[in-house]
Amino acid sequence: MSSIKDVAKLAGVSVATVSRVINDKGKVKEETRDAIEQAMIQLSYHPNAMARSLVKSNRSKIIAVFFMSPYLPFFSELIFHIEEALSEKGYKLLLLTSYMNEIKERKCAEMVNSRLVDGLIIGSYPLIEDMLLKLPLPCVTVETALSDKIPCVMSDDYQGGILGTRHLIAKGCRHLALITGCYDELMKKRKMHGREQGFTEVCQQAGVEHRMFYSEPEMIRDLDFSVLVNRIFYEYPEVDGILANSDLIAAEVVRIGVSQGYKVPERLKVVGFDGTKISCHFNPPLTAVAQNIKELAVQTVDTLIAAIEGRPYQWEKVIPVNLVERQST
Repeated sequence: MSSIKDVAKLAGVSVATVSRVINDKGKVKEETRDAIEQAMIQLSYHPNAMARSLVKSNRSKIIAVFFMSPYLPFFSELIFHIEEALSEKGYKLLLLTSYMNEIKERKCAEMVNSRLVDGLIIGSYPLIEDMLLKLPLPCVTVETALSDKIPCVMSDDYQGGILGTRHLIAKGCRHLALITGCYDELMKKRKMHGREQGFTEVCQQAGVEHRMFYSEPEMIRDLDFSVLVNRIFYEYPEVDGILANSDLIAAEVVRIGVSQGYKVPERLKVVGFDGTKISCHFNPPLTAVAQNIKELAVQTVDTLIAAIEGRPYQWEKVIPVNLVERQST
């Protein structure tokens, strides 16, 4: 069990300073107070005085945000805008990451369950889904449809699949591939992803050859998709159009494709999915289905704060996407 000394050590302050924060006595700099409060949460330290303070205010003004990994460009931008939206409403963000590690996820859940946060935003499919769904606090998912019992904010993935696929076909592609998310036992429990559905429908209507390739959880964790991309070119050498599940994967497709003699965009056309800021900095700049990442963040935060404050809110919000054409097609 953590002690006040552990909190002081982690926050880099004296025990006396921690005590002043706990008992709300004396002047403490805002940044010092923030560091101490974060240390308390990280160590699951909640003394009686802290509990009385939370009861008095009824809020900690801290929101836990769970993501598998913050390193994917899409997640990085989304977390940035969530923190920005929370700050505008007087809340602070506590980032929890698991990197596909169940033990870490359970520790995250225990921290959230310490009641030192007011709400939870889930931005990745967790391994301990059932445990997170049982936490007794307001929760919203973003780009992750976990349960019909939890409100969610999503991009229009179905429309995105349609836009990206139609664009490739309009550019002359007749042998298409979709690189999509992990196909595992967790995925089998869910409905077909919107992107997959849109891709499949458009290809079938156009009568073009199409295949789907699935990434593995370890690829996302390690940000290494080279094995998958090489397998696509080995098993499907005639491929001439690829819709990738993210801008990062699309960039890897271009890199490996060019190294194997596929000229982009003359021989191979590539469309990413996210529209992150880095998509225009690759060589060539990527055509992408662009998500409105800032709006995703704002709507997610608005939904969660409404739930915390007991106000009505829309259960499911779908944010439109659009296609941004650049030199990869």
